[in-house]
This record gives sequence, C-alpha cells and structure tokens, in this order.
Amino acid sequence: MNSSLIPIAGVTFAILLSLTGCVAATPTPGMGAFATDAFSIGVPNGWSAAPCTGSSVAAAHARELGSQALACLSTSEAKGTSCAVSFRAGRDPAAIEAAAEEVYRDGAAAHYWRIDAREPVTIDGRPSRAVIFSKPHGEPFYAVRDVWVPAEDGVYIVTCLTYANSYRKVDGQQVALKDYFAPAFDGIIGSLHLRASAASTPAAAPTPTAQERAAGGATAAPTARPAARGTTPAPGESAAGKPDPACSFSATGSGPAAGWTWLRDRDYRDQAVWECTGLPAGSPLPITLTTLVTNAADGGSGYSTAVRVTARRPPDGPEWTGQVYLQNPIALQNPENSRGAGYHTTAYFVLPANTLGAGGALQLRLQRLAPEPYHVAVNAESLHFDAPRPAAAFTAEGSVAAGWTWLRDRAHADTAEWRISGLQPGLPTILALDLLVTDGPNGGAGFSAPVALTISGTVADAAPQALVVQAQNLLFAAEPGDSGGRGYQAYGSLAVDPRLVDSRGELVVRLARPPQTERHVAVNRNSVAVVQIGTTAASGAGGAAATATPARRTTATATPARSDERAACEAQGGRWGRIGTNPREQCNLPAADAGKACQSSSECEGVCLAELTQAELTAVMREKKVIRAAGKCSAWRIVAGCIPMVDKGLVRPICID
Repeated sequence: MNSSLIPIAGVTFAILLSLTGCVAATPTPGMGAFATDAFSIGVPNGWSAAPCTGSSVAAAHARELGSQALACLSTSEAKGTSCAVSFRAGRDPAAIEAAAEEVYRDGAAAHYWRIDAREPVTIDGRPSRAVIFSKPHGEPFYAVRDVWVPAEDGVYIVTCLTYANSYRKVDGQQVALKDYFAPAFDGIIGSLHLRASAASTPAAAPTPTAQERAAGGATAAPTARPAARGTTPAPGESAAGKPDPACSFSATGSGPAAGWTWLRDRDYRDQAVWECTGLPAGSPLPITLTTLVTNAADGGSGYSTAVRVTARRPPDGPEWTGQVYLQNPIALQNPENSRGAGYHTTAYFVLPANTLGAGGALQLRLQRLAPEPYHVAVNAESLHFDAPRPAAAFTAEGSVAAGWTWLRDRAHADTAEWRISGLQPGLPTILALDLLVTDGPNGGAGFSAPVALTISGTVADAAPQALVVQAQNLLFAAEPGDSGGRGYQAYGSLAVDPRLVDSRGELVVRLARPPQTERHVAVNRNSVAVVQIGTTAASGAGGAAATATPARRTTATATPARSDERAACEAQGGRWGRIGTNPREQCNLPAADAGKACQSSSECEGVCLAELTQAELTAVMREKKVIRAAGKCSAWRIVAGCIPMVDKGLVRPICID
C-alpha cells in the first residue's frame, strides 16, 4: 500500500494515495459504529451516520451505480464531504463486474468522469475492487472512491467523496480536501463488516412463494417488531425481572423554559441525551416520544418535523440510527404566535433488541435534522418505554398474505378496525402504529404513507376523532422495485382525545387509505396499539412497561407560570383551569373580538368557528366533507376539542389539544 505522511494540526496521518493491497477490516480506535442487521461500518469522531434520505451527493452517486443507498455518513467540517454504503443485487459475479465496467465507461463518455485508478483491495477478508476517479458536479469537481465488496447475492459499494479542487489550511499549508479527509475515508472503508446474515441481501426477508407473490404481500414481518407481550411484571420490576428503567437526562439548547429545553441553534448541534439502565434486554424495545415543535421562538401551532435519533449500546457498542417523525396532526398549522398552544407532538418506534447493553443499558440521542427549520423542545419526561396495549379484537377487509392484510383497492374502500379494552381513563393516551407500506404489489422499500384514522369510544360521549396520520419509514430511502418484503416497516403515532376513553376503558380505531395516497398499506392485529403514559399494561398485555422517569408530567406554554397567575387571570375576567388534554392549569381569557365575522383564525384573537346546522356539522366532522362558509371569532382565546374551524373560507374539522 503506497502512502505518504502529512502532519495535520500536530498529528501525523497516513494519507492513502493508492488502495493497492489490504485495507484493515476493523474500525480505527476511537471510531463509533453504524450497524444494521446486514452490515456495520465505522463512524469517525465528528462524523454522523444515518439511513440515507436520498438528498446527499453520495446517495445520488449510489443510484448512478445502480445500487440502493442504505447508510450515509457525513462530516460538518466540509459540506459535500460524505460516504455511503449501498447494495446492488445480483447472483452472477460476472454480470456485476460487467455492469461495473459499463457504469464507469458510460460515466467517462457521457458525464466526463476521469478514472484515475482501478485497484484490487481486501475488505472484511473479501477480495474487492476500488475505483478512484473525479466527476464534475458544478465547481469544484468531486474526488471519489468506490469500493465494491462482494456478497452472495450482490455487492456492497462503499462510496466516499469530497471536493477535488478545494483546500484546507493546516499549519499554514494548503492541503487538498481529498488528502485531508483521506484518513477518515481509510477508516470508514476499511471498517465495513458484512454480518453472517448479509450473505444475501441487506436485512433480507424470505423469498416470497408464488402464492404470496400473486397476492402481492410482504413475505415476512420486518426485523424490528414489537416486543413479545407476556405477563405483567411484578411491582418495581420490568418484564425481565430487573429494576424499572432509570434514566439521566441532559440537553444543550435554550432554556429550560417551563421545564423544557429548546433545540433550535442554526448549526444543528443542540441535542438531548438520555442515559438509561434497567431496561428489559433480549427483546425489541418500544419507544414513545412526547415533544414540542414550533416554527420559531414564540412561534405558531400545528408543526411536525423529522429528527435524528441515535441509540447506542454503552459503552462502545453498535448504534441504531433512524429518522423519527415527530408529528402533530391535531392542531391547524398557523405560523403566528399561538402562546404555546398546539405545540405537542408524538412519535412511536421500536428499537432492535441488540441495541441494549449489559444491565439493560442504553444511550439515546435526539438531534434536529438540517435543513429542517423547526424548533424542538424536550425534557426528561419526553422519553417513555410504556408497553403498547394490543387490540382485543381485529377485523380487516383486503388481500391477505403471510399474516398481513393489504389495503390497496383502487376505490380505497378496504378498511381495518381494532377494539382496544382495559384502558385507564384520564391518562395521556397515544395511538402507536406499526404498519407495512410499499409502492405496489411486490413493491419497493423505504416508502411512507398517510393513513386516515377514526378513533371513537364505545359510548357516544364525545365526537369521534378523525385525522390523517403519517406512517413513516425510519430506515430506508424510497427505492422502487421488488425488495422481497424488506424495508416495508413504517411507524406512526397520535395523541388520542382522552374523552374518548370512557369509564369502561375501551376504544375503537378504524384505519383506511385516504384518497391522496396510492401506497399499499398492510396491517395485522398488532399494527394498532395504545400507549398510556405512566402505566403498565394489564395481565396478558405485558412487556417493558415502566416510564423513564417518575410519573410527574410537565407541559409547557410560552412562558413559565407565576404563583399569582390565577388571581391575575380572574381579575381580567378569565377562566383558570385545565384546557383540553393539557394537564397543566392555565388561563383562558375572553376574546375581545368575540362574534366578529371572519374567514380565517388569523383574523381572530381565538379561532374562527363556523356556524353550522346539525346536518352540516355531521357532514364536516364525521363525513369529512369540505364546505364553504363564513365564520365568527370564538368567545375565548383558547379553544379545545374537535371543532368546525374556518380556514380561508372553507370549513374543516380539527381537534385542538
């Protein structure tokens, strides 16, 4: 292996000029790791790793190679510098070799790729091939390394690239970025390890039978399934017989304000970290997040956003990284200052069992994703491990395959229904969705989809809650083509109106595909469950059931409450108490413009409400019909519950927390 030595900031690094020879198959000391069921790869200090979103240059290059991007690594030191792991399927090594030759030949002919070297290398004990070249992509050009690592059913490709004609000054000397980042690239490429199960496709599912392919369904559940539900743990113990989880919490950001820390810095370096012990090891771990999201300081309501969540097995075990969707489908999106109302978001997902270390140890880190502009607030109690309560009864109409029912008819008439019982009235209640989503029969991986939910109690004390919720694929970039059932899993969540959980503790959930999606959605009995924050499931629905912290709950408004707030509120003619699902008492002041004609809530101190007949109200709230009508400003500044709100002259149903 030919190399040269360049001093950088007082440290000597080996700079790889030619990849001829054997590259080390283990991560450089001090590197972290990004791991999946199929492979692991080292992540240098200062770098981040996540499933590819398709937006990075490395992921785009993977598509040029005819491969599917699985993991993207990037550094904040230089925008445009990144690495990606991708996979190209194929059982014939000669065919893959021919395809690789064609890719680079066409790249040189049509896209001005300049091939500098093609070198044999050894990665993870496997004879592999490296291609070193530059490619134009605006100015300056990119310097690229592709390393093709064979597997039984295809080839993994590690791509690392940076600007070829940009430089970094080190000790007064200009060092080309391709040389400056060479040590990091060496460590990343050399650390790739294919797991035993990766002898076939990444996280491969069993091959569909002819009957299952004809039905067009997934052949197997994805690897990260909810934990098996057994008996309720004894008081003070988890399902594994260990002490309840205990978590320490730290966060960098603005605040705390009213018990919340805001992640909102322009550099996207603010983060929240939970260090937990006592979690039930040996099975997948359900996670529920309760956070706040808004568009700006003193911002508006109704915003959702994706965040990066990294789970690591302490002290230096493998990492799981996914893009988790914090969603608020309840409040109407309004950029104006909502005084803290309408900020609440939820997320639900399941961590693989191998994430937990000895003693059920886990480190969970949450960060905002660039360039998402929204502000995210967290506190110690944003993280919950409460066990989802499964449905007591389940029915569905659709195509059945491998234990799943597929909702995919052209008329969008296929539906599914779950009846959940044994709930505890008065507790914060979150709907947890665990579905399969793809783009067609025998479809591709990485797809997300909206689903239409109608939640009702078994006693008609409150109007049903009807909303569209996003089922989000956490780990894969969207990639059409038959994935063999791999990469279909999608999660979603929704805060349930607590009035729907009546004294009998029952809830009915109905799911359908809304008209705006053509994605195929698969469900089974466990696809809809309920998480009640601060309680364990009853006998027969056990699992990891403790919260990360004691049952104390805090809910933020724009500013902290003062001891004389109630008296000041009542002195202004306001009402003091709980409003909607918010457990914190607060002040609701009368609106000075009550009864004023309006076309949108932005014209009111409170909200713009439609005055409807009973038939019109039923059509809007239950049948989801959109009608045109004028409205009047509400009598109070804060309005909670399910209401017919006027937005730009159209009446829409909305439930406000």
